Amino acid sequence: MARREVEYLERLARGETVQEIARACHYEESGARSIGERLRKKLGAKTNTHAVVLAIQLRIVSGPSIPLRP
Repeated sequence: MARREVEYLERLARGETVQEIARACHYEESGARSIGERLRKKLGAKTNTHAVVLAIQLRIVSGPSIPLRP
């Protein structure tokens, strides 16, 4: 998986929108959407959320840290 694809998944896992990812990575929004489409196809995912879940299960990205309540 390409570095930019992993970065895209990491940002999605942190809750960033496609528009935020495009701005942060200096992509056109259409380019960011293309990366998402390619990723979903590679992973066999129907949605971005599904792609993130699969990427975490496959250990491509780590899940977001959730602080435990005291």
